[in-house]
Amino acid sequence: MSWTSALLSPPKLREVGSLSLLLLCSYLAWSQYRQRRELQLELAKQRREAERQTKLRDEERKGRIRAEKELRQSPAATAGPEGVVQGSEATESFEFHPIGSFQSCYRQRCGTPRQSNLVKSSLAVLRCVKDLNPEAALEGLAEFSHVWVLYVFHENTNTLRQPKSLARRVQQQGRVPLWQGLCMKVAPPRCPELRVGVLACRTPHRPNPVGLSLAKVVEVKASEGLVVLSGLDVIDGTPCLDLKPYLPSFESLPDSSVPQWVQRSYDEPMMEVAWSPSASQDLAALGVGALRLPTGAETGSL
Repeated sequence: MSWTSALLSPPKLREVGSLSLLLLCSYLAWSQYRQRRELQLELAKQRREAERQTKLRDEERKGRIRAEKELRQSPAATAGPEGVVQGSEATESFEFHPIGSFQSCYRQRCGTPRQSNLVKSSLAVLRCVKDLNPEAALEGLAEFSHVWVLYVFHENTNTLRQPKSLARRVQQQGRVPLWQGLCMKVAPPRCPELRVGVLACRTPHRPNPVGLSLAKVVEVKASEGLVVLSGLDVIDGTPCLDLKPYLPSFESLPDSSVPQWVQRSYDEPMMEVAWSPSASQDLAALGVGALRLPTGAETGSL
């Protein structure tokens, strides 16, 4: 018998096959072990990196909070307009930046509704600043029907005079209260015989000239940074500080009450505004186009 015949005999072939199968199984087991080990090492590496990033963010947040506290407590932060130093009653100040400004159909204060939703068909467009990243910030806003709008009464006449008057008084008297010179009692609309505190009414001349109005969401163009609202009582160019969705389940309170003078203002009928045919023709001649021209008397907010 030759050596090839002995090698190819059935017993030898079974031994060679068993050995080959054993080697193959060992290789596959080693490969799986190596893959699992590499995966475990990679997961451990990613876990350490995530923990490091979390620690860095925590340290950055703590440092930012500490720096903000130190800044608010510094002498420069407690100085008011023209170097007026605040007392212990008001030691913190905050800086806000508008998220955009409104393009409104109301060009001046005279003629602007005193409350929102008195003229429901009026439109205002909020143009968000690019720094806001409006496409991300406005995502999901279109799903709400109404929003609260926080804005600045930027054309208050007293805000232009206040820094000069404060500077003049501080030179003569030293420290003066923050809002000295601001009238804290006003006459509400339609109640000329009454005087109430500025915090008991909605006058724009407030300690902090911030307005709050409820408006209907007409359209949201997040990619362009535009929000179209209706029923808003702001003038053209008003800076917007924030938008907050209106939640009727929490913010609609049918059992709430108001003073009698407010109720009298509710009950007093609105003035009627009638468009004459010639006025409608003049508006049409100006190319109003899609604007609906009322044909009869309509209730306005004058």
